[in-house]
Amino acid sequence: MKHGPIALALVLALTLSAAAALPPVDPPTLKATSAELQGEVRPLVLMTYNILHSLNPLPPSNWSNRRPLVWHVIREAKPDVLALQEVLEGQLKHFEAEFGRDYAWVARGHDGRMGGEILPVAWRRDRFVLVDEKYFWFSPTPEMPDSKGWGGWLPRFATWVRLRETATGREFIVVNNHWEADNEMMDARRKSAQMLLERTAAVPAELPVFLVGDFNVVPTRQKRREPYRMLTEDGVPPAFADAWLVAAERNGPGTTTTRLHPAPNLQEGERKDWILFRGPVGVRRVTVNDYYRDKLYPSDHLPVILEFTWQPRVSP
Repeated sequence: MKHGPIALALVLALTLSAAAALPPVDPPTLKATSAELQGEVRPLVLMTYNILHSLNPLPPSNWSNRRPLVWHVIREAKPDVLALQEVLEGQLKHFEAEFGRDYAWVARGHDGRMGGEILPVAWRRDRFVLVDEKYFWFSPTPEMPDSKGWGGWLPRFATWVRLRETATGREFIVVNNHWEADNEMMDARRKSAQMLLERTAAVPAELPVFLVGDFNVVPTRQKRREPYRMLTEDGVPPAFADAWLVAAERNGPGTTTTRLHPAPNLQEGERKDWILFRGPVGVRRVTVNDYYRDKLYPSDHLPVILEFTWQPRVSP
């Protein structure tokens, strides 16, 4: 979401400190299943996608024109886990109508309810169960919905889910992000990175963590890369790895932003959408899908799609 306010709703007056909001994270079970031992477990697909809000009523880039294209991209990717950014309540209802039979999800708006931007995380009903969910705001009062941080224009927050794969018992955490967009607000993004480091520090090494979303930071731009460096170089070892850089196979452009219309018209060198990870997983393939139709991109962002596998573990 670039500029312009989204209607805000009820602010919930909570004042817990960031430290008080960090209970211990239970380690996952380590017992190997028979399916894993026999090599029967298929790869998992994790997808992050800023679908662009529906506030623009003017064709060709209005939501009614873009929606079939967004659905096409999601169906083509067949994600096991899907993190969306810049979703409004009406768009979430459309998602529910289209994908509700196959996916379950958690979702909350930046007001703590369903107002403003929503950051859903969805997962295949037939493959995972939800273990835990939580939300925090990138601000000095991270437990306070609608709170703004460090000069930012809009409330920015994260959706944290812990999922268990039913076939294997394997668990992992996905943190869905949408950071401050104003390029002058680097302090907000640095402190957002620091908050993620603090909140993931207690996660056991054997429990994979994925940081996904629209970070509004370009890793290759020296003046804008510090928050990225904090996560990938300065974190408590091991630092987060960038799936795009370490993948055995990489497909698509080295950018994740578009000019919507007329396509093809990418914003070169603007890789703002990432999947960072740490923990015992292997990255097979990462794809940035630059699909468009009738000279229209589905969104002003391109989705990032990660295919990963569990690293082998020894049965006790």
